[in-house]
Amino acid sequence: MNSRPYSALGEVIDELTRKRNVRGPHAIANYMKSRLGEAPTGAAVSKWMYGDSRPTRENMQRFAGAFPRGPDGLPTDAEVEAILGGVAA
Repeated sequence: MNSRPYSALGEVIDELTRKRNVRGPHAIANYMKSRLGEAPTGAAVSKWMYGDSRPTRENMQRFAGAFPRGPDGLPTDAEVEAILGGVAA
């Protein structure tokens, strides 16, 4: 377990994924893979969350596709991409 705090991007990712009861970088990657058939590795997601790297546009789009807005009020795909793009920029 990593005791470092998440970066600003990591906090956004954590907030968005916890709304779907998905917690932690490897669980996020596994959830994305189960929804989309392909996904970044858990290690890559961990690097985004701790601020060691930034997701590519393709991976931001994958993230938005795996965590779309539904009737429960979660952000739309475009909103997720804008949030992630704004924080990662």
